[in-house]
Parts: sequence; C-alpha cells; structure tokens
Amino acid sequence: MPAAAPDHVGRAVVAVGGAGALATIKSLQLKAIMRQWEPEQSYVAGAKIKFAVESRFVLLVDVVADAARIGWVTDLWALGRDVIKDSLNATQLAVVNTVRKAGIAPLRFAGGHGGVASYPELAAEVRAAQ
Repeated sequence: MPAAAPDHVGRAVVAVGGAGALATIKSLQLKAIMRQWEPEQSYVAGAKIKFAVESRFVLLVDVVADAARIGWVTDLWALGRDVIKDSLNATQLAVVNTVRKAGIAPLRFAGGHGGVASYPELAAEVRAAQ
C-alpha cells in the first residue's frame, strides 16, 4: 500500500498562522525571476550551457477586489516584437483561444523576455479578424 501523500496545503496554512490568519489577507505581492540557459535551442548536441536571458516580474493581487489580472506567456506571444495590429498571427490566436477556454480575463500579459502588453487590445483585434 502506498504511503499517504503529505498534506502540503495543510502544513502551509499552519505555517502562516492558520485559516483565521489567511482570512485576514487583503493583498499579496509575488516577485519572480525566470532565467534561461542555452543550448536549449542549440544546433550542437551536448554544447556547453550558457546563460541567455533573465526576466523579472512583480504581481500585485488585491484579494478583496479580486484584482489579480495578469498572464504570463513566454514563447507564444512575443510582446516586444509582435505589434498587435501589424502582425496578428496563429500564436496570438492561440493565446486568445486559451484564455477564452480558461474563462479568465487578464488585463496584461507579461512576456518571458520582459515585454508587457494589453490583453484586451489583443482580444479585440482577434475578434475583429474572425
């Protein structure tokens, strides 16, 4: 018989002071750093790994107003490169379709290489193109 899975959520709730303490949270701040190394896309198998890029973002969440509305895309939508009106493409359509299926409504998307873009603007362009 397999061992019971540890109760990570229960332990986390206790660690922050219990359910009562969680109920008093009004806002959250999440800071993240993403680092990528090559040769993830190298032409040479087994090539030496080199640091390529670092992305940082901060997400502020207003728990009371349910105002956390940011998405994170790395390779589907190149936010700094793909100007929405100039380059509507299949990957941007995939982002909009996925957001639609998930039933979420982000205001901005933060890209894996540091760009930020308006999701409602992208969604409007996709609707107009369909």
